[in-house]
Amino acid sequence: MSLSIVMEAVSFDHPEAVAPCADQTDALACRSRGSEAVATRTLSFVQVHQDMERVSEELQARASAGSQLSAAAVAAHMQAFLSAPGNVGAALAAGVMAVQRSLPLFTAEPQQITRGVTRLGTDLFDAVAMMLPEETRQSQAFIDAEARWDDVLQKLPSAGEELAEGLRAYKEDGDVSELVTVCAAVIKDLEEVVTEYLPEEVSANVAKFITALLDAVEGFDEAMEAFKAGNTTGSVEAMYVGIRTAAAGLLPEGLQDDENFKAVVDALDSVFDNLSSTVLRYQQAILKSSVCWKASTRRERERPDQCPEKTKFDGKSWCAAEEAASLLDTSARRKGKKVPGSAPACADDGDFGEQRGAWCYKPCPAGTRKSGWGHTHCKSTCVGAYPIDSLLMCGKSPGTIRAAMIEMTIRTIRTVISAKVLIESSGFAAAMPGTATSLVDLGTSFAHPNCPALEV
Repeated sequence: MSLSIVMEAVSFDHPEAVAPCADQTDALACRSRGSEAVATRTLSFVQVHQDMERVSEELQARASAGSQLSAAAVAAHMQAFLSAPGNVGAALAAGVMAVQRSLPLFTAEPQQITRGVTRLGTDLFDAVAMMLPEETRQSQAFIDAEARWDDVLQKLPSAGEELAEGLRAYKEDGDVSELVTVCAAVIKDLEEVVTEYLPEEVSANVAKFITALLDAVEGFDEAMEAFKAGNTTGSVEAMYVGIRTAAAGLLPEGLQDDENFKAVVDALDSVFDNLSSTVLRYQQAILKSSVCWKASTRRERERPDQCPEKTKFDGKSWCAAEEAASLLDTSARRKGKKVPGSAPACADDGDFGEQRGAWCYKPCPAGTRKSGWGHTHCKSTCVGAYPIDSLLMCGKSPGTIRAAMIEMTIRTIRTVISAKVLIESSGFAAAMPGTATSLVDLGTSFAHPNCPALEV
């Protein structure tokens, strides 16, 4: 009970302690009531003083109990927390969701690396805090660890060039492995900070959780690699194995059975569903925006209509002599000599000045070049926003072209399997139906745009 509460109770219970004598006709009675009021007021203040002492003693006792909450007791609390499969699933899900929530900042324009790392680290710290008792979360050691971690988060992006480079690789090329590498590095840094400030018994449990979270994240990385190789079934399996390995590192040995593992997997299915959908859709969006098909179009053309002197165009395909040919002209034609009357030519000063066969062709527009047999088509050149050249595509970087070519190669492998067939044929997919369905849906083909023609 606080002092303010005690005072409110005294004021409410003894209104006469502050009420004046309104009726002065009976002074003796009034003085009597005043004496009683003084006595009552004195008693009240004594009670307040006693209550204050009691409250102070209670607060000191609670503070003492909090400070004396042994590391062994905190470790026992954490072990009890992790004895429930639902709690294991919730704690791991919180760690994975920390990665998910940071992604919009890592892919923002402009990229917000410091804010993204801060968001990732803050949510990871909260995931660790879930396992600790309330008294520990209010302790000075925990507050010091949180403050130290906040300080580390602010310095990570500027101090770690590899970290920033990995996040740029994810943003520019959609490289999921680089993203996972960065997240794993932040998770490991968190372990070092927390274990530095918390007692050894508590640190051991935190380290165990960090290791389990890394197992789950590693499983996700392997799943994305399998998906990139066209193995959707293997992708789901890798994710399942990662979760089960993580759960085995946290659940007591006596609770490591299929039913409890299933409870953990169920808790993480939707989380990995969202995470895989986010990174794969972003990766596909990167490929769409960074790679384009070389477009090939037929060149504009028209029939030639320019005829030599003393001939005229017949309106179709021939320059005929203005006068009927003589026998001499006919004889000369047979001998191969040039005579009035021949195929028309293209106008040298017109838009269609290049003659090929029976047609006059217009030059190819900027950003394209002549191609095909007889140079009758215009094909995209790799210039402007897409400078990297390949046989069929142009790209913004060699990495995106390679990724697009791999995607095309394995696309047909992925599309032969449906979500229903995958779930029915694989126990791993049946355990994670949400994630399995998303991976199958994301494995369907997506179209790259044609390379744009340059404006002139």
